[in-house]
Amino acid sequence: MFQFFCYILLIQIINLLPPKINEINKLRNLEEELSDDIVILYLNDVNCGINDTIGYDGFVLYRNELKNKYKNLITVDVGDDFEGGSQGDILFSSSIIKIKNKVGFDVSTLGNHEFNYGIEKLKKLGNNITSRYICANFCYKENKTTIFDPYKIIEIGGKKIAFIGVLKPLILNNTSLLADKDSNGEPLYDFLTGNNSQELYTKIQDYINELKDDKKADYVILLTHIGMKEEENANDELLSKLKNVDIVIDADTNIIYNNTSKDKNGKNIYITQADTKLQSVGKIILKKDNKITSEIISEIPEPSNKINAKQIYRSNANRWVDKDMNNFTNNTWNETDDESNIPYSDIPVKDDEYHGKTNTLNESTLSPSEQRNHYFGYKKNSGLSSGSIAALVLSLVAAFVIIAVTALVCYNKFNYKNQQLPNGSNPNSTVGIKIQNNCPK
Repeated sequence: MFQFFCYILLIQIINLLPPKINEINKLRNLEEELSDDIVILYLNDVNCGINDTIGYDGFVLYRNELKNKYKNLITVDVGDDFEGGSQGDILFSSSIIKIKNKVGFDVSTLGNHEFNYGIEKLKKLGNNITSRYICANFCYKENKTTIFDPYKIIEIGGKKIAFIGVLKPLILNNTSLLADKDSNGEPLYDFLTGNNSQELYTKIQDYINELKDDKKADYVILLTHIGMKEEENANDELLSKLKNVDIVIDADTNIIYNNTSKDKNGKNIYITQADTKLQSVGKIILKKDNKITSEIISEIPEPSNKINAKQIYRSNANRWVDKDMNNFTNNTWNETDDESNIPYSDIPVKDDEYHGKTNTLNESTLSPSEQRNHYFGYKKNSGLSSGSIAALVLSLVAAFVIIAVTALVCYNKFNYKNQQLPNGSNPNSTVGIKIQNNCPK
């Protein structure tokens, strides 16, 4: 029985120790094995799905896992982070910006929902986001000066990657934009819609020529919040008017596609888009031999390194997430918004079309705390899981038994050694005295 409890205690101690030495050694040797290919990991149309399906915490875990395989990695957001949940609708997206900054995107472009709260709010959000927005066709109507930078160049792995942001021109119909007029009563802003959108095609091609002809970039990637064939100025039409584009990362359609379309020169170019609300993420690889691959990841695989990973139950499945990012999003949910002074956890969750796509539970019928628990897939202050509690109790019982047995054995040995021998007894004799040999030294 004694050996059994020792064995149980040893197992529990091992489980509580830091990762095994061989796992740490693997991390130390990874630098020599990393690929020189350039990986672009992207999201689109998150729509406040902070912890839906894969979640930002799953996205961060997958990105960190890829960093153990590739030297060069870029993270991209293609817009519509806001709208579709209480964090955006009621708090004007301040919490979303905090979480985006924690993720640490390298490039972000605008979606139509970024305009939901007015231009001034958008400009403020744009100033607070660390990755800064890019958009080549959101400009002042009078002089065509862009509100945000039209493109961003990232130099990585010996290559210069240029990202150009393009937003669908139909966004001009947004009421908050139409309300802004110049001194002549004309719309203050424009999205280059003139001449049946030829103005848009010409301007984007000018930027591409500037980047490629002046050798500012080795690759030009369009980040287009436009959508596919169902809408005017859809991506395949846009691409057919352009040349020297290497890949198009799209958004707004809210469905997965990963296809090719022909550019102005008849060259097949990838147009790719992940699903809404973090149901999937996109991965593009720019290989050293100049080949380009594109795929959609719908399930984050079990990480090879679990130092900062954990499994949680979310969207009807067990999912791997990054511990730190999971804690951050959960804590952000319990903070108070800077402007409204409303705790995030006290705001009701909308039962709208966005939630209908990923959640089977009508969240509008739940209390604020139940909404938070359902939304994030955890119980506030729940502490350890039932399995962890059972393991902890077993460890404590085993430790108590071992201490008690050890103390009793040592006490008995001490008593036997110090008891008075009978008169005439040989002090070296063991007759009548029980020797305890199993007392730990």
